[in-house]
Amino acid sequence: MGKNEPLIPAWVRTVGAMREAGVRVRWSCRTCGQWGDADLAKVEQAKGPGFSLINRRPRCRQPGCSGHVLLLYSPAAGTPFRPLQWSSERI
Repeated sequence: MGKNEPLIPAWVRTVGAMREAGVRVRWSCRTCGQWGDADLAKVEQAKGPGFSLINRRPRCRQPGCSGHVLLLYSPAAGTPFRPLQWSSERI
């Protein structure tokens, strides 16, 4: 990690840690404008508890959309969502 990169808490670094901490994850597609809640249990089942969502830009699954989604996390209700990214690259 470079000296100017933001610190991502340990409880956000893996799907298993996020589930254990009760972190909320949402996805947002700038191409079609759709958004929704990510199912961390499904991701953990498919990829394992050590899988990381940081810097991932999966394809949007909305019919007819060819975009990629931005993943955001929030530690608890009433707290802002933040991008799941190490760096401040353009999102």
